[in-house]
Amino acid sequence: MQNQITFIFLITLYMITTNGEEQIGDPRTNIYSVKTNKEVQNVGKFAVDEYNLNLEQTPPRPKGAQGGALVFVAVVEAQKQVVAGWKYYLIIEAMQGGVTRKFDVEVLSQSWVHSKPMQLLKFIPSSE
Repeated sequence: MQNQITFIFLITLYMITTNGEEQIGDPRTNIYSVKTNKEVQNVGKFAVDEYNLNLEQTPPRPKGAQGGALVFVAVVEAQKQVVAGWKYYLIIEAMQGGVTRKFDVEVLSQSWVHSKPMQLLKFIPSSE
């Protein structure tokens, strides 16, 4: 009986502290001084380079379709999360066809993976 009460107490405590939602990994943390943070700017540049590389490997777009190679400008906002490595959540600015646009980017950094220490997970136009 004592074990059942302890178990129910622990489950209740868990549900209260997590709002009933399963939490995986650490929460995201904001990265401050983004514009002067060389590591974050390098991750942003990597993301644009990967985007452009993937663009070269896709079939040509029809004339008039939006798209084309990007030129990295800067990371303007950043967060990171501890996963199996670091997961970066960035808002970057890049020029496309002479127009500066914002993009939401996610990059996974795993320095111990020598074949590909960084992977571009997401690269989409920003809703900001």
